[in-house]
Amino acid sequence: AVRRSGWRRSVRGGLRGGLRGGARGLCAPVRAAPIEGESETEKDDTDGAEAEPVVAMDATDPTVRAAWDSVRKQLISVGRAGVRQSHANSLAEALRAHSLVKVKLASDAMDAGRAAAELTALVKRAGGSSAYVGAKGQMLMFARDEGAVAAAAAGAASGGCGSSSARAPGARLRKSAPKLFMGGVPHDMTAEDVEALVRPHAGGPAAPLRIELPVARDGSGNKGHALLTVGSAEAAAAVTAALNGKAVGQERTLSVRPDGAKHKRR
Repeated sequence: AVRRSGWRRSVRGGLRGGLRGGARGLCAPVRAAPIEGESETEKDDTDGAEAEPVVAMDATDPTVRAAWDSVRKQLISVGRAGVRQSHANSLAEALRAHSLVKVKLASDAMDAGRAAAELTALVKRAGGSSAYVGAKGQMLMFARDEGAVAAAAAGAASGGCGSSSARAPGARLRKSAPKLFMGGVPHDMTAEDVEALVRPHAGGPAAPLRIELPVARDGSGNKGHALLTVGSAEAAAAVTAALNGKAVGQERTLSVRPDGAKHKRR
């Protein structure tokens, strides 16, 4: 009998592993790769624990928001091909001066990338504001408590370590939080535009709110709908009552209903 060589077994095992990884698709857990200029041996504070796949920023700073908006267009424009290292580096360069985030590039089993980052401890204590850009250019915005951010910053300036009690009750969304489907969104609206439209009815600046706004693969705009996650059933009812049937843009009318409700697809 002819013995199989070691390299044949290695290749075959690698192919099996690659196929299993590919089957998991874009939802497979990933490990972030360091950005250019970062040491491979540098350890994260969260080493050993699964890091949240988010790009995070403190949106209370208008300079940071402007930097994020400019880089976000590049990230969305890459579409299904995924986020490239150059885009992650651009985002890191734009926000590094504010010492708010550490930006990395993560790759999944399908070789599609996403920009990934971590909030600094200061912003984490304050509840922060987070967003991520996935392989298809989808962006997710989480709520922030601006008062808590200011309180944490004041505590740090006075030598304190900040207080977790400064975070507004319910500032973080639960898994069971109500979800709403919003149709009829004008294609030129951004997630920030949708947030400005929804937040006044969802409980104000400190209320928990998450917005998913899928965009077209070619980066030409959003797909005309958004998924909203709010903090309570009361907030969901208020958003629905205020925005369902509301005219926006040119000949566009919003349609707001509970996510998962039966509706005809056009």
